[in-house]
Amino acid sequence: MQIEKLAYAVEVARSGSISSAARNLHVTLPAVSQSISSLESEFNLQLFKRSRTGAEPTAEGRQFLKKAAELLAKYEELKHTASGLSGELSGELRFATIPAHTRLVVDLIMQFRDDYPNVMLDMEEKGSQEILEDIRNNKLDAGLMVLSNELLHDDTAVTFEPLMQIKMLAAVSRRSPLAFLNQISPEELLSSRIVLYRDEYVLWYIQNLESLYGQKADIVFTTNNTEAIRSAVEHYSAVTLGLSYSFSEFIAGEGSVTLLDINLPHPAPVYLGWARPAGKAVSKAAASFINRLQFQLQPLERRFHE
Repeated sequence: MQIEKLAYAVEVARSGSISSAARNLHVTLPAVSQSISSLESEFNLQLFKRSRTGAEPTAEGRQFLKKAAELLAKYEELKHTASGLSGELSGELRFATIPAHTRLVVDLIMQFRDDYPNVMLDMEEKGSQEILEDIRNNKLDAGLMVLSNELLHDDTAVTFEPLMQIKMLAAVSRRSPLAFLNQISPEELLSSRIVLYRDEYVLWYIQNLESLYGQKADIVFTTNNTEAIRSAVEHYSAVTLGLSYSFSEFIAGEGSVTLLDINLPHPAPVYLGWARPAGKAVSKAAASFINRLQFQLQPLERRFHE
């Protein structure tokens, strides 16, 4: 089938080699190779430069494959339209989320499954870089992750859609002298006793501050145990860092923690958003799930941007 040949060629361009494409598509290597040869013969074009290290699109191949990806996306839309004519959502949704937002997503999944019992949901908890890699390799339909401006524009294999702008905050005990401040300077932060949630973006952020200000951070420990972090902040005057949305549960209830802005001269915008494979139409199940997620995030966005 011609659509299948185009799908094979686009996957080779995405993955960088015929063997990786065959593995991602769960087909044999000769099937992919023969499909590409057939397309090249039919359209009288050389689509790829083959080498021992992989397959790279030619200049003409890039233009052809861009159109092929657009055609495949339209074909996917057609399939989703046909399957949705009955009015019922069905199929599979493979979804991943960064660790700090698992509870919100679990609540959403339970409600979504009650409304759409014919949709099979598969959720994993991963870091942003791992989510990106799985989307590039066609192992995920969508992922909730932290996005920078660079990621929003520089990755041609993945499409990004921001859901809400977020920012890095510091959390201190209300009994801490720092609690009387509206914001904390990088120098004050790096001089404080710090406890960190073990998240790749948070760890990168503190390392970047160390590099920019030439000062080593006093990190007491890193952990994925939020209760340990809460105890260190409330009882031992430690400071912790996190992206704004991640404090929604941490500060709930007791009101014993104060959030401070970090006083940086030109902070780069950062977003919580979702990613999906480029050139692939969004299924109705995925679109419905993301719309619900965006609706649930609205109160958090208002809370941290008032």
